[in-house]
Amino acid sequence: MHLHVDVHAPAIDVHPMHTVDVCPPADGADVILAPVPGPHGPPGPEGPEGPPGIPGTGPSWWFGHGPPDTIPGSKPGDRYLDEDTGDIYQLGD
Repeated sequence: MHLHVDVHAPAIDVHPMHTVDVCPPADGADVILAPVPGPHGPPGPEGPEGPPGIPGTGPSWWFGHGPPDTIPGSKPGDRYLDEDTGDIYQLGD
């Protein structure tokens, strides 16, 4: 069997006409042809920055060396990890 296939697929670089040799299908069987994509192209440009996320309401984690002092931006209930000792502190008012 000689089958002539007209291929028109956006974003796939193929020649518009292909000739394909196939074996005759068994009674009632379908012949399925699918394009085979080529190699990946270069990465596209970076997309736009997304919208800001919803601010968190739970505790934040802070870290540093030694016990915590005043941490600008912290709130009561936040946690602090002393990287030197592994001690964890819960920050208060």
